[in-house]
Amino acid sequence: MEKAACVFCQRKNIKIVLENELAVAFWDSHPVNKGHLLIIPKAHKVTYFDLSDAELLAINALSRQGKALIDQTFSPAGYNVGFNVGHYGGQTVMHCHCHLIPRYIDDDPHPAGGIRKLLPNGGEI
Repeated sequence: MEKAACVFCQRKNIKIVLENELAVAFWDSHPVNKGHLLIIPKAHKVTYFDLSDAELLAINALSRQGKALIDQTFSPAGYNVGFNVGHYGGQTVMHCHCHLIPRYIDDDPHPAGGIRKLLPNGGEI
């Protein structure tokens, strides 16, 4: 995908809530839970593995700032943090993005296993 066609590069209808030199954070338009934050590099990079060390540090810094903001605003009980990479990894927007997803008591009656629960047999081989 070209940068010009990338919805995250265009940043239309995206209200940036946190920013540093190399990354921005904004609320997910299709949140898993209230307070679901996306953190992206400013430069068009397709996956986590395309990021420079500096971009990784910038995203990490915003994830920590985002956690503080979410804690203050929504008081979650836990978090899921992660990157989807490639079609089979669940990536739907081909611009690298980190999901910072707050979790709340009883949003899942059986939270053990986290992301593994999405896989057949709980991810067991």
